[in-house]
Amino acid sequence: AAWALYDQARALGPFDVVEAADWGIPGLPWILTGEVPVLVRCHGSAGQIAIHERDPGLMPIDQLLLSVERSLFARAAGMASYGAANAAQWSGWIGRECAHREPALPLSPQAAVGDADWYLVLARVQRWKGPQVLGAALEAMPAPPSVRWVGRDVPDADAGGRSTLASMRREYPHGWGRLIERRETVDSALAAQWTQAARGVV
Repeated sequence: AAWALYDQARALGPFDVVEAADWGIPGLPWILTGEVPVLVRCHGSAGQIAIHERDPGLMPIDQLLLSVERSLFARAAGMASYGAANAAQWSGWIGRECAHREPALPLSPQAAVGDADWYLVLARVQRWKGPQVLGAALEAMPAPPSVRWVGRDVPDADAGGRSTLASMRREYPHGWGRLIERRETVDSALAAQWTQAARGVV
């Protein structure tokens, strides 16, 4: 896929610099060919995600992907991340600086703790994001709070590619069946309003 995108993009050039996200290594051809400087923007690579999957250990393909990412990104002209922790992790992995750069657009400060009687999650319903951890916690609490979860449902690899949301409701019928109110999406203004109102943001 990366090579196919590279072939199409080259027809739109020439370019002074190419910026590529880390996930799925779409910058691979640009880095290998060395035609132009490449900036890798680190958000959370496929290799990083594999580390945080719930099953212990990594599959051989994940180990290979991590090796490819680290050796490849070390050859890029630059690496940068919006997150300080992510930048530090990559700097340690590749032995050179991954710069921490704040978003270009200014962000207005927002309170993350409000006085509502519910908590908020803004994330996909996907196992490595922890819906099962929240589900188990709510099932175990004597007086659990309600939760608003905003994010799309994705296939569950543990259930043959069926709905993760369906898996959560089956595994945690009280938490995911009654206490968690899920919406596919809300507009950004409402998300900001809910972030300020929520008792906590998970």
